[in-house]
Order: sequence, then C-alpha cells, then structure tokens
Amino acid sequence: MRIKILLVAVLIIMAGCGNSPYAPPRPYDPYNPHSRKVEDAAHGLLWRVSDGDTVIYLLGTLNMVNETVLPFSKNLMDIIQSSDAVILESSFDDMAQINYLMASKMLPEGFKSSDYIPEDLFKRLVDIYADILVSRVSREDIPAILDRFSMWAMASELMMETYIGNEEVMAYPQVMDFEIFETAMEAGVPVQEMMGLAKMADLYSYTTAALQIEYLQHAMELYTGESPNMETETEMLLSRLGAWRKRDVKAFNAAVDLELVDPMTNYLLEYLTPAMYDFAVDIMENRTGQYFIAVDALHMVTENGLIERFERDGYDVRLVRKK
Repeated sequence: MRIKILLVAVLIIMAGCGNSPYAPPRPYDPYNPHSRKVEDAAHGLLWRVSDGDTVIYLLGTLNMVNETVLPFSKNLMDIIQSSDAVILESSFDDMAQINYLMASKMLPEGFKSSDYIPEDLFKRLVDIYADILVSRVSREDIPAILDRFSMWAMASELMMETYIGNEEVMAYPQVMDFEIFETAMEAGVPVQEMMGLAKMADLYSYTTAALQIEYLQHAMELYTGESPNMETETEMLLSRLGAWRKRDVKAFNAAVDLELVDPMTNYLLEYLTPAMYDFAVDIMENRTGQYFIAVDALHMVTENGLIERFERDGYDVRLVRKK
C-alpha cells in the first residue's frame, strides 16, 4: 500500500486540475535478490532492550530517505517477521485517520492563513507555489487557495518538496515505515500504532501560530535555497543515511545537529519522546514476548532519548550486531 499525503496534490484536486502527477515508485523490489547486492543491504539503527521475559527491538527510522535504505538486511527482516507485534508511530490502513489528517490541513471556515502570516512572507509563499503549480493553477487563484490551508501543512509540504527535488537525496518519504508495515502484514504480524495520524494532526494543529510561522519560514528558505545551512543539512542527511545503512551509531550521532533541525521537529522531540518511552515501558511491564518498535531515530539517539532513558532505568540495552 502506497500513500503519500501531499498538500500539492490536495491543492491540485481542490483547484479542479486533475490528479496528482506524483506517484512515488518503489525504488526497487527488496524481495528480488538481483535488485541490489546482498552486501549493500541496509541494517538500520537497531537496539535490543530486554527485561526478563520481554524483548523490544527499537529501530530508529528516517522520514526523508533515498533508495539506499532498501532492501533491509535479512537480519532486520527476520526480526520484524518473528515479532509478536510491530508498532509504528502511525499505521497506514486507517482511512478514517487519513481523512482526518487531510481535513486537519484545512483551516476552519472563516480563518485565513494570511491573517497570521506576515504580508511579505505570504507574498513569497505565493511566488513559491506559483512555481510549484505552474501551468496547473492560475497565479491569481493561488492566494485564495493558500488561505485555506494551515501553516504547518504548507511547511511540511515544502520540506518534502525540497528533498524530493534534491538530486543528491532524491527523497522517498516514509519508505522505511511502509516497508516495515508491508513486511509485517505479509508475515501475518499484527501492526499497532503508538500515536496515530489523527493525534499527530492534532499535535501540529494545536501548536502556536508563532511556531508554525517559524516552521514555514524555515521550510521556505530551504526550498528556495536561501537557507545558509542548506548544503550542511544535505550533507548531514546523506551522512545519516549512510550511517543508518551500516548501523553506525557513532557516525549517525556525529551527523545530528539539533540547531539545524526544523523548529517543529525539535518541538515534537521534546513533547513526544517521554510519551514514547512510557508506551514502551508499559509493554515491558505488562506484556511478554518479542515486540518491534520503529520511531524516528532522533527520538532514539538525542540527549534524553529512548536509548538513554532505558539505560538510565536499568534495562539491558544492546546495539544489535550485524549478521
């Protein structure tokens, strides 16, 4: 199942200009041994946390990836397929939540994004979307269309557009989560969600206007190339991808600079990491068996992240050896 929730797609449909032209292909078939060399398989940042009769495998994922993250190594695939349950931040088969997320990107009746966005910033935003939607939507119609969408939705879209169009990254959003989801489903392993798309949509929607504007400005500067950190961010993203494939935590940590991470991600890290830890600890205390949890790697490796919390609380935490 392939779902890509893009604001651009919604804008095109809302404007009556047809379906989204973007249909992300599967980079290659990870189940085909000839699609990539076995030695190029991606190991992922994977830890094993145990406490008596309960084992949790923690996989740190990345939202923006290129084709090198597939195929997963046999070791990683085997662990997913042998688990009693796979837990993702959000699942992908609940249309009610997908529809809720899509609807949450729209502002309530009577509200306009231009009422919150500084005038000069909104004009630049119109220019950007005039470029994105060239030949699909009249420039004169773009301000009224943008007015209907939340600032966080437009910022998230521009972040994706930036890296999808980056020749070095050639990003495929959410490929890791989709691969885990499909691998589990094909093996008959139940897939559960830790947060859910609806809750994530609410988290974005209920952030302050100031944070959303800051997030939007960050995304616009990246998209236009005006950000002085664009080259550094791209280099760090590619470094994180390489470290993820090799299961090299030291190299991954070296490629993380939270001062360069967008403000919305930093907010979510601070807000969600404790909740994710509580969720995992509840499994430890109330279930037995083997569980596989996949969340953004930044929740794992940053200071006071999941790995540090488990170690601090006395759990047996080990980086899984590559096989």
